[in-house]
Amino acid sequence: MKRQGETDEQDPDVEFKKPRLDEEDPVIKDDPDWDDMEVKLEYNDVEVQNGGENEGFSDEEDTKDGIIEKMEDIEASDHQEAGEIGAAGELEPQTDMGLRYKVQLSNIYKFSSRGDVEAFCKKNGIVNVKVKKIPKVDNALLTFMSEAEMNVALRVLDGKIMKGKSVSLNVLALNVPQRKEKPTRNDRSESDDRTPSERLADQVTPLWRKPYEEQLAIKSTELQRVLGRKGLVSELYAIQNLREDQRRDLAWLESGTEYTGGVPCPFRDIIPSPITENYRTKCEFSIGRDLSGELTVGFLLGGFRSGEMIVMDPSETKHVSKPALVFARIMQDHVRASEYPPYDRKLKSGVWRLLVSKTFLSGENMMVVQIDPRSLTEEQIAQEKIALQERFAAGAAAAKLNLTSLMYQEWTGVFDGFSDKAPLTLLAGEPHVHEVLCGIKFRVSPFAFFQINTPATEILYGIVKDWCGLSAGVRDTVVLDLCCGTGTIGLTLAKLARRVIGVEMVKQAIADAKENARANEIWNVDYICGKVEQVIPQVIKRVTREMKVVAVLDPPREGVHASVIEAIRACTELRHIVYVACNAAAAVQNFVALCRPTSNKYKGRPFKMTRAQPIDMFPHSKPVELVLEFRRDPPASAPAVADPTAAMGSVASVGANPAAPEGGSNPLAA
Repeated sequence: MKRQGETDEQDPDVEFKKPRLDEEDPVIKDDPDWDDMEVKLEYNDVEVQNGGENEGFSDEEDTKDGIIEKMEDIEASDHQEAGEIGAAGELEPQTDMGLRYKVQLSNIYKFSSRGDVEAFCKKNGIVNVKVKKIPKVDNALLTFMSEAEMNVALRVLDGKIMKGKSVSLNVLALNVPQRKEKPTRNDRSESDDRTPSERLADQVTPLWRKPYEEQLAIKSTELQRVLGRKGLVSELYAIQNLREDQRRDLAWLESGTEYTGGVPCPFRDIIPSPITENYRTKCEFSIGRDLSGELTVGFLLGGFRSGEMIVMDPSETKHVSKPALVFARIMQDHVRASEYPPYDRKLKSGVWRLLVSKTFLSGENMMVVQIDPRSLTEEQIAQEKIALQERFAAGAAAAKLNLTSLMYQEWTGVFDGFSDKAPLTLLAGEPHVHEVLCGIKFRVSPFAFFQINTPATEILYGIVKDWCGLSAGVRDTVVLDLCCGTGTIGLTLAKLARRVIGVEMVKQAIADAKENARANEIWNVDYICGKVEQVIPQVIKRVTREMKVVAVLDPPREGVHASVIEAIRACTELRHIVYVACNAAAAVQNFVALCRPTSNKYKGRPFKMTRAQPIDMFPHSKPVELVLEFRRDPPASAPAVADPTAAMGSVASVGANPAAPEGGSNPLAA
């Protein structure tokens, strides 16, 4: 499931794993730099999209020399990204970083984080130091900018106690960091006999060459790896220092020997997408020049790091919708006729940057044109707005397509994508479009997330409905729609639920959810704008033991923050979760946290994964949607509490509508 800020040229399938958060390992979660570091460290068997090689730690490399070499590579990479190292890997003249003095800090607790090492140094007066720390290794790399700073650290830190261990230091090297250069796509072009269109297809739809049945088998096997003996199961078994009763909480993992691929629950066959071509309803098209120098609206072939900034025609790709291809061609005709150049991502100059398309099965279409206005006068901008209106109106009419919304954005930022940090101007039509999903009409704003394969999404939501235990005529279940976005899942369940309570921290998404409920006359819903971990305890304590409660968790690709899982675990009355994961490998730590034995950090009974159902929503690409069901046993005793539909005002309920049908309130009127 793609979230804000991800473009079609980006590979959505780069996966990584966090280290196991063992009982003895409370510090890792508090390192604010951990997420940034882990992406650089562990690309587990995943090919980097723009021509990169696999970058993982193999068993052979897991030696002190190999670790130090790897950390040096990472350090050089950091400076490359910061603009400090030139294309040849040399330090740029403008930097004052100079020579590097490297020291290995040894005999430290292997689960210490980079933040722990930095805090240890700072506590002892060592502040001008750069720290690199690899997970589950008992040493770290310290880099100093001067010999004097290094000598002070050697004198002060050697023999000091860190987490009960006496540390030692060893001088490693004095050098200028050199980045290991990897061959770019241009370097490999002599042996690459693919056509440009094939290269682009390999990049944006890497499975397109394989028969569809084989694609499904590949995705299913990967999910079994993530959930089975090499993934979730091994993560849970690796938790250390468990008491006997805590080990009993993991006994259900043994059932993995009975099911497919070692997954410790029934793992169902992957459901294929109803449509396998032209399914994608949202695209971000770059604007640049193709291999012959022609102005083109399409997808980047390669990228900045690979040295290529070529934009290729997307018409031969399998996933882009046909209306989107038409509108991309309309935009291409406009920029080719324009006197202004496309935006150059290297020089940071030019005008035409991006076209965002949303083309729904409802027949409504939204286009957003993004430019860099810095080289244009106000008069020139005004003229271009008029010209864009005329071009798109004529092109849509000729193609017999509805142009529901045409919008314009000025963006001067470094990020090359559709950004919600700059306002939009409506040039023609309406400020939003609509899509029909499971019989409900949804309003979709320019920045709102909406699933990109409508027929497959209807299958997905049908599974969620069934697993929530909802059925016609029995409205006895309260559904907590966590990370609800614009309310799509909750609203499709509302007709069968006693009540739906949606929680989302994005205000615009909550506004869309409320409007979607109003437009479809669905009154048994509440929407609360806030953090899930702060809201859910207030909501769940109003649920009676006689009332069924199920939480639907549909988070972004990387899953939710650990604090959300902690809050869910602590709510003892919540015993049933349906988790929708668009990248199971990235969210596996959420699954571990739900299932790990009770501890001071993770209170409440642990959950058990009871069934798994993959659905293919992205044919020819690597991602796959996965629905997981988690259940847990009730606590030994639990106090009775009030009805959740009472006193909802204390959690920001949005009011009642006296015009609502008899027997139901309208919380959306205010």
